[in-house]
Amino acid sequence: MFGFPAPTPYDLNFRLLGIPVRVNPFFWALAAFLGWTGRTGLEIVIWIACVFVSILVHEFGHGLTARSAFRQNPSVLLYYMGGLCYYDGDQRHPWRRALVLIMGPGAGFLLFGLTLALGVGVLGVGEFWPFGLIRVHDVPSWFFQLPEGISRSILAAYSDLLLINLFWGLFNLLPIYPLDGGQLAHVFLTMRDRRKGPVICHVLGMVTAGLLAAYLFSVHEQFNALLFMSFAFLNFQLFQVARYQESSLSRYDEEDDWWRK
Repeated sequence: MFGFPAPTPYDLNFRLLGIPVRVNPFFWALAAFLGWTGRTGLEIVIWIACVFVSILVHEFGHGLTARSAFRQNPSVLLYYMGGLCYYDGDQRHPWRRALVLIMGPGAGFLLFGLTLALGVGVLGVGEFWPFGLIRVHDVPSWFFQLPEGISRSILAAYSDLLLINLFWGLFNLLPIYPLDGGQLAHVFLTMRDRRKGPVICHVLGMVTAGLLAAYLFSVHEQFNALLFMSFAFLNFQLFQVARYQESSLSRYDEEDDWWRK
Protein backbone atom coordinates (compact mmCIF):
# COMPACT_ATOMS: atom_id res chain seq x y z
CA MET A 1 0.00 0.00 0.00
CA PHE A 2 2.80 2.40 0.89
CA GLY A 3 5.23 2.65 -2.00
CA PHE A 4 8.98 2.42 -1.69
CA PRO A 5 10.37 5.53 -3.46
CA ALA A 6 12.98 5.08 -6.16
CA PRO A 7 16.19 7.15 -5.95
CA THR A 8 15.95 10.66 -7.39
CA PRO A 9 18.58 13.27 -8.36
CA TYR A 10 17.35 15.37 -5.43
CA ASP A 11 18.01 12.80 -2.71
CA LEU A 12 20.42 13.61 0.09
CA ASN A 13 22.87 10.69 0.42
CA PHE A 14 25.48 10.19 3.12
CA ARG A 15 26.97 7.56 5.43
CA LEU A 16 26.85 7.71 9.22
CA LEU A 17 28.56 5.14 11.48
CA GLY A 18 29.07 3.01 8.40
CA ILE A 19 25.36 2.93 7.50
CA PRO A 20 24.21 4.49 4.19
CA VAL A 21 21.37 7.01 4.52
CA ARG A 22 19.12 8.31 1.74
CA VAL A 23 16.73 11.20 2.32
CA ASN A 24 13.95 11.53 -0.25
CA PRO A 25 12.97 15.19 -0.91
CA PHE A 26 9.37 14.48 0.14
CA PHE A 27 10.64 13.81 3.66
CA TRP A 28 11.32 17.52 4.10
CA ALA A 29 7.86 18.35 2.76
CA LEU A 30 6.26 15.92 5.24
CA ALA A 31 8.20 17.39 8.17
CA ALA A 32 7.25 20.95 7.18
CA PHE A 33 3.59 19.97 6.80
CA LEU A 34 3.48 18.37 10.25
CA GLY A 35 4.94 21.47 11.90
CA TRP A 36 3.27 24.17 9.85
CA THR A 37 0.45 25.03 12.27
CA GLY A 38 1.42 27.44 15.01
CA ARG A 39 4.96 27.98 13.78
CA THR A 40 6.52 30.60 11.56
CA GLY A 41 9.91 31.22 9.99
CA LEU A 42 12.78 29.97 12.11
CA GLU A 43 10.48 27.85 14.29
CA ILE A 44 9.52 25.73 11.25
CA VAL A 45 13.20 25.23 10.37
CA ILE A 46 13.91 24.17 13.97
CA TRP A 47 10.98 21.73 13.86
CA ILE A 48 12.18 20.18 10.58
CA ALA A 49 15.69 19.75 12.02
CA CYS A 50 14.27 18.10 15.16
CA VAL A 51 12.13 15.73 13.07
CA PHE A 52 15.17 14.81 10.96
CA VAL A 53 17.38 14.10 13.98
CA SER A 54 14.67 12.20 15.86
CA ILE A 55 13.65 9.91 12.99
CA LEU A 56 17.29 9.30 12.10
CA VAL A 57 18.02 8.29 15.72
CA HIS A 58 14.98 5.99 15.67
CA GLU A 59 16.09 4.23 12.47
CA PHE A 60 19.68 3.95 13.71
CA GLY A 61 18.30 2.26 16.82
CA HIS A 62 17.00 -0.44 14.47
CA GLY A 63 20.04 -0.44 12.20
CA LEU A 64 22.83 -0.56 14.78
CA THR A 65 21.01 -3.30 16.70
CA ALA A 66 20.50 -5.34 13.52
CA ARG A 67 24.16 -4.99 12.64
CA SER A 68 25.38 -6.05 16.08
CA ALA A 69 22.72 -8.68 16.87
CA PHE A 70 22.79 -10.69 13.65
CA ARG A 71 25.44 -9.17 11.40
CA GLN A 72 23.16 -7.41 8.94
CA ASN A 73 24.20 -4.59 6.62
CA PRO A 74 21.45 -2.04 7.24
CA SER A 75 20.48 0.98 5.18
CA VAL A 76 18.23 3.86 6.22
CA LEU A 77 15.66 5.68 4.11
CA LEU A 78 13.82 8.84 5.17
CA TYR A 79 10.81 9.47 2.95
CA TYR A 80 7.18 10.64 2.85
CA MET A 81 6.03 7.97 5.32
CA GLY A 82 8.74 8.83 7.87
CA GLY A 83 11.69 6.46 8.14
CA LEU A 84 12.62 2.92 7.17
CA CYS A 85 15.55 0.70 8.11
CA TYR A 86 16.05 -2.26 5.80
CA TYR A 87 18.64 -4.94 5.11
CA ASP A 88 19.15 -7.78 2.65
CA GLY A 89 20.13 -10.71 4.85
CA ASP A 90 17.75 -13.27 6.35
CA GLN A 91 17.22 -13.44 10.09
CA ARG A 92 15.60 -16.54 11.58
CA HIS A 93 15.53 -15.76 15.29
CA PRO A 94 12.28 -14.10 16.45
CA TRP A 95 13.72 -12.80 19.73
CA ARG A 96 16.49 -11.02 17.89
CA ARG A 97 13.95 -9.54 15.50
CA ALA A 98 11.91 -8.35 18.48
CA LEU A 99 15.03 -6.72 19.90
CA VAL A 100 15.68 -4.89 16.64
CA LEU A 101 12.07 -3.66 16.54
CA ILE A 102 12.00 -2.38 20.13
CA MET A 103 15.31 -0.54 19.79
CA GLY A 104 13.84 1.99 17.34
CA PRO A 105 11.45 3.53 19.88
CA GLY A 106 14.03 2.74 22.56
CA ALA A 107 16.59 4.99 20.86
CA GLY A 108 13.99 7.75 20.68
CA PHE A 109 13.20 7.42 24.38
CA LEU A 110 16.94 7.60 25.08
CA LEU A 111 17.15 10.84 23.09
CA PHE A 112 14.14 12.14 25.06
CA GLY A 113 15.97 11.38 28.31
CA LEU A 114 19.21 12.97 27.14
CA THR A 115 17.35 16.08 25.98
CA LEU A 116 15.54 16.33 29.29
CA ALA A 117 18.80 15.89 31.23
CA LEU A 118 20.49 18.56 29.10
CA GLY A 119 17.61 20.95 29.68
CA VAL A 120 17.60 20.41 33.43
CA GLY A 121 21.33 20.15 34.05
CA VAL A 122 22.86 22.50 31.48
CA LEU A 123 20.23 24.89 30.18
CA GLY A 124 18.51 25.28 33.52
CA VAL A 125 14.97 24.93 32.20
CA GLY A 126 13.98 22.10 34.52
CA GLU A 127 10.92 23.91 35.84
CA PHE A 128 9.68 24.33 32.26
CA TRP A 129 10.05 20.79 30.93
CA PRO A 130 6.43 19.61 31.43
CA PHE A 131 5.31 22.48 29.21
CA GLY A 132 7.80 21.29 26.62
CA LEU A 133 5.51 18.31 26.15
CA ILE A 134 2.66 20.70 25.37
CA ARG A 135 4.82 22.75 23.02
CA VAL A 136 6.66 25.95 23.73
CA HIS A 137 4.64 27.81 21.08
CA ASP A 138 1.41 27.19 23.04
CA VAL A 139 2.72 28.53 26.36
CA PRO A 140 2.40 32.31 26.84
CA SER A 141 5.74 34.03 27.33
CA TRP A 142 4.44 35.66 30.51
CA PHE A 143 3.75 32.24 32.04
CA PHE A 144 7.39 31.38 32.63
CA GLN A 145 10.70 33.16 32.82
CA LEU A 146 13.49 31.93 30.60
CA PRO A 147 16.88 31.39 32.24
CA GLU A 148 19.32 34.13 31.42
CA GLY A 149 21.08 33.57 28.09
CA ILE A 150 18.56 31.00 26.79
CA SER A 151 16.79 32.12 23.64
CA ARG A 152 13.26 31.15 22.69
CA SER A 153 14.70 29.31 19.66
CA ILE A 154 16.76 27.02 21.90
CA LEU A 155 13.70 26.42 24.03
CA ALA A 156 11.69 25.62 20.88
CA ALA A 157 14.25 22.97 19.87
CA TYR A 158 14.17 21.56 23.40
CA SER A 159 10.38 21.45 23.36
CA ASP A 160 10.18 19.87 19.89
CA LEU A 161 12.70 17.13 20.73
CA LEU A 162 10.76 16.23 23.88
CA LEU A 163 7.43 16.15 22.08
CA ILE A 164 8.64 14.12 19.08
CA ASN A 165 10.65 11.51 20.95
CA LEU A 166 8.11 10.83 23.68
CA PHE A 167 4.77 10.95 21.88
CA TRP A 168 5.93 9.65 18.49
CA GLY A 169 7.73 6.82 20.27
CA LEU A 170 4.55 5.86 22.13
CA PHE A 171 2.56 6.14 18.88
CA ASN A 172 5.01 3.78 17.21
CA LEU A 173 4.38 1.14 19.86
CA LEU A 174 0.66 0.91 19.11
CA PRO A 175 -0.28 -2.65 18.01
CA ILE A 176 -0.99 -1.51 14.44
CA TYR A 177 0.94 -3.11 11.60
CA PRO A 178 3.32 -1.85 10.09
CA LEU A 179 4.24 0.28 13.12
CA ASP A 180 6.90 -1.22 15.36
CA GLY A 181 4.26 -2.21 17.91
CA GLY A 182 2.28 -4.01 15.21
CA GLN A 183 5.37 -5.84 13.98
CA LEU A 184 6.17 -6.85 17.57
CA ALA A 185 2.62 -8.18 17.92
CA HIS A 186 3.12 -10.13 14.69
CA VAL A 187 6.34 -11.70 16.02
CA PHE A 188 4.92 -12.76 19.38
CA LEU A 189 1.51 -13.90 18.11
CA THR A 190 3.13 -15.94 15.33
CA MET A 191 5.51 -17.53 17.83
CA ARG A 192 2.47 -18.61 19.83
CA ASP A 193 0.40 -19.87 16.90
CA ARG A 194 1.86 -20.24 13.39
CA ARG A 195 -1.58 -20.42 11.78
CA LYS A 196 -3.71 -17.93 13.71
CA GLY A 197 -1.05 -15.48 14.89
CA PRO A 198 -0.92 -13.31 11.75
CA VAL A 199 -4.74 -13.30 11.54
CA ILE A 200 -5.08 -12.09 15.15
CA CYS A 201 -2.32 -9.51 14.58
CA HIS A 202 -4.14 -7.86 11.69
CA VAL A 203 -7.53 -8.01 13.39
CA LEU A 204 -5.93 -6.20 16.34
CA GLY A 205 -4.44 -3.66 13.95
CA MET A 206 -7.77 -3.11 12.18
CA VAL A 207 -9.71 -2.60 15.40
CA THR A 208 -7.13 -0.34 17.06
CA ALA A 209 -6.61 1.84 13.99
CA GLY A 210 -10.35 2.02 13.28
CA LEU A 211 -11.23 3.12 16.81
CA LEU A 212 -8.50 5.75 16.81
CA ALA A 213 -9.63 7.03 13.40
CA ALA A 214 -13.21 7.37 14.67
CA TYR A 215 -12.04 9.25 17.75
CA LEU A 216 -9.81 11.60 15.74
CA PHE A 217 -12.64 12.40 13.33
CA SER A 218 -14.81 13.26 16.34
CA VAL A 219 -12.26 15.83 17.56
CA HIS A 220 -11.72 17.23 14.03
CA GLU A 221 -8.19 15.84 13.56
CA GLN A 222 -8.89 14.89 9.97
CA PHE A 223 -5.31 14.35 8.81
CA ASN A 224 -4.45 11.99 11.65
CA ALA A 225 -7.82 10.27 11.29
CA LEU A 226 -7.13 9.60 7.60
CA LEU A 227 -3.71 8.22 8.51
CA PHE A 228 -5.26 5.72 10.92
CA MET A 229 -7.94 4.86 8.37
CA SER A 230 -5.18 3.97 5.91
CA PHE A 231 -3.59 1.74 8.57
CA ALA A 232 -6.95 0.06 9.20
CA PHE A 233 -7.40 -0.60 5.47
CA LEU A 234 -3.85 -1.96 5.15
CA ASN A 235 -4.49 -4.36 8.03
CA PHE A 236 -7.77 -5.43 6.42
CA GLN A 237 -5.86 -6.32 3.25
CA LEU A 238 -3.21 -8.20 5.22
CA PHE A 239 -5.94 -9.94 7.23
CA GLN A 240 -7.39 -11.36 4.01
CA VAL A 241 -3.95 -12.64 2.99
CA ALA A 242 -3.39 -14.15 6.45
CA ARG A 243 -6.78 -15.92 6.36
CA TYR A 244 -5.87 -17.49 3.01
CA GLN A 245 -2.49 -18.60 4.32
CA GLU A 246 -4.12 -19.99 7.48
CA SER A 247 -6.44 -22.19 5.41
CA SER A 248 -3.73 -23.34 3.00
CA LEU A 249 -0.92 -23.98 5.50
CA SER A 250 -0.58 -27.72 5.83
CA ARG A 251 2.30 -27.93 8.29
CA TYR A 252 4.67 -25.85 10.33
CA ASP A 253 8.02 -25.48 8.63
CA GLU A 254 10.72 -24.23 10.96
CA GLU A 255 12.67 -22.99 7.97
CA ASP A 256 9.91 -20.61 6.86
CA ASP A 257 10.72 -16.89 6.93
CA TRP A 258 7.41 -16.47 8.71
CA TRP A 259 7.92 -12.82 9.66
CA ARG A 260 7.77 -11.90 5.96
CA LYS A 261 4.26 -13.25 5.57
